[in-house]
Amino acid sequence: MGFKDARQRVIACLKSGNVKHEIRNGIDIKNLLATGELDAEELAAILRQAKGNEHQSSPHHCAASIEVHIVKTKHSGRNWS
Repeated sequence: MGFKDARQRVIACLKSGNVKHEIRNGIDIKNLLATGELDAEELAAILRQAKGNEHQSSPHHCAASIEVHIVKTKHSGRNWS
């Protein structure tokens, strides 16, 4: 799946509340939605302005059938990844 399709699907899920995350113990929390540092509306705004060259995807390290999308961008003067 390309960046534009992935971005549209993620934003649609954020709008509808169809978002899950895996609870993991003993590691730093990377999911800013889970920590409350970022809400769904803020994440959607960041994704809307992101460019394709700020995106990469690869198979999940434990489940190769799951494609992981990473966006590294700058929004409102802050680096996001």
